[in-house]
Amino acid sequence: MNSFKYQKDDKQYETEFVKHPFNPVYDENSKILILGSFPPPSSEKHGFYYGHKNNNFWKNLAEILKSEILHDTPEAKREFLYKHKIALWDIIKSCVKKRGSSSDSDIILSSITPNDIPSLLQKAPNIKAIITTGNLASKIYKKHYEGFLRENCPLHICICSSSKRNQKRNFKDELEQTLKIITKSVKSYI
Repeated sequence: MNSFKYQKDDKQYETEFVKHPFNPVYDENSKILILGSFPPPSSEKHGFYYGHKNNNFWKNLAEILKSEILHDTPEAKREFLYKHKIALWDIIKSCVKKRGSSSDSDIILSSITPNDIPSLLQKAPNIKAIITTGNLASKIYKKHYEGFLRENCPLHICICSSSKRNQKRNFKDELEQTLKIITKSVKSYI
């Protein structure tokens, strides 16, 4: 693991090179792909996406879909996603970031290598809509894939982050409205 210092806000920080720890979650029935940016260290400890106790992703998704996740395990969450035809991944494959940080603002943008979203869509050709969560995920999506994916996956909607740090916008409301739009656009979703 390489480390170096970088300057931000007149302070120097230790950085680390990190690789994404999880495989994408999808199957041949997936219709929607939710893309975050990069998992925080707490998710890696939990062993699955959105594992931080202050992140409401799973709670909100279950409420919106009027469904239940039976256990707080990666396996139960995977089954929940399959049941609702949702694929899940993050857009960043690797990057350099402030050591130990979970904030997207501590990722060094020039260091980002994106995941291969087109390859995932070839493996899951029924995905017709992509939801990016947070500004960084949306920015990377637009920079690397928007033109290609517009032809192959025509619907892209960016919503706010599910982190509790996000106080300006409401993730649950945005996700619920987004799923309504997608349901109308992708008629075979549900």
